[in-house]
Amino acid sequence: MLDALKVPPFADNTIVIYTSDHGENMGEHGLWWKNYMYDTSTRVPLIISWPTRWKDGQHRSGACGSVDLVQTIAELGGAKAPALVSGEGVRSR
Repeated sequence: MLDALKVPPFADNTIVIYTSDHGENMGEHGLWWKNYMYDTSTRVPLIISWPTRWKDGQHRSGACGSVDLVQTIAELGGAKAPALVSGEGVRSR
């Protein structure tokens, strides 16, 4: 998919964000559901491709709060997130 976006006009103005919901433990540690704070129930993938801002292959291992994603995506798209949405966008900081 990213290769298809490397052609004009997409190459210069397309941001791709991949994320998902957190896990359910699924029997890890003898537990089910999200009630316990183990990596299997809290870690969430977040992959962002923004070629004009970041080079390919960069990796960050720090924590990231998804509460800011809606505000950030709205700002990057030139929109304003609904007032009831929590979080801060990248330009608000």
